[in-house]
Formats: sequence, structure tokens, C-alpha cells
Amino acid sequence: MNIMHNPKTIHPPVGDIYSHGAEVPPNARVLWVAGEVGLTPAGDVVKGFEAQTRTAWENIAEVLKSAGMGYSDLVKKDTYIVGLEYYGEYVELEREILGGAKPASKAIVVPSLVLPGLLIEIEVVAAKS
Repeated sequence: MNIMHNPKTIHPPVGDIYSHGAEVPPNARVLWVAGEVGLTPAGDVVKGFEAQTRTAWENIAEVLKSAGMGYSDLVKKDTYIVGLEYYGEYVELEREILGGAKPASKAIVVPSLVLPGLLIEIEVVAAKS
């Protein structure tokens, strides 16, 4: 089981959607998931920030599932958002979607992503004993 670290000697995680550190036990399997975006299986960009966020997390869930893992196995998450105006919505969606999983993370506002119309990209690392 992964152990999340949030020392009382530093500030609490902003938005309460992540942990400051994640410890992976010895001999755990580790899965690095590529940056996932709001693309359908046909490669079409879904419309809107909420739909793209949900689709990116659904894509991540499928990759995790293929390795016998789930959101509770996440230890690291990097999120790239096109536009600071989406950050509040991102926090609420992530809280709902992850259901209490709080991996170590960072969120970065960027001017654009690789495909026109993309608004969010999420890259994760998961580990399971």
C-alpha cells in the first residue's frame, strides 16, 4: 500500500486534492501513464473543459485497469491546463472523479497543448504491491 505524506510542519495541500509526498513500498509494480487528453477512441477532441477532463480521466482509468490498478494506486499526477480560468472547475472535477485519492501533484497553466482545442492534459504514475 502506498503511503501519502502531509507533514503538519508545512502548509496543507491547496484545495485538498493532493498530497505533498507519496511513498511506494519495496517491490511495488510502478506504471508511468503518458499524458492523457480529451480524445475519443477515434481520435476526436471532445468539446468543453469538463468533457475533456472527464475523458482524460476515463482514458487514465483504462490504462490503470489494464495493469490491474485504479485511482487509489496513484502516487504522482502532473496536470497541464490551458487557462487559469479553468483551475477552480478542475479542482472540483478532480475531487469528484478521484474519490479521495490524493497523489503528490502539480498543476501548471500553459498557453496551449499539442493539438488545437485541447484544454487539459494529465500525466500520472501509479504503484501497487
